[in-house]
Amino acid sequence: MNGILPVVAFVGLRVGLAVTFLLRRGRLMRPSRPTFEEASRRCLERLQNRDFAAVERHFGRPLPGCVREW
Repeated sequence: MNGILPVVAFVGLRVGLAVTFLLRRGRLMRPSRPTFEEASRRCLERLQNRDFAAVERHFGRPLPGCVREW
């Protein structure tokens, strides 16, 4: 029984540190709320104001009429 306690403590410490690290990393790597809201606003703005000329330049050919009407 004396030999198992250090092993359990070691494994518990390692698991606890790993979980703490992953949780902290997720908080630190997540974009801040204003950054996320700004990115969402810009994305919605791009979707509402489609630039068909840029899409045609990218693909090097004219877009079909059904795409423009959509």
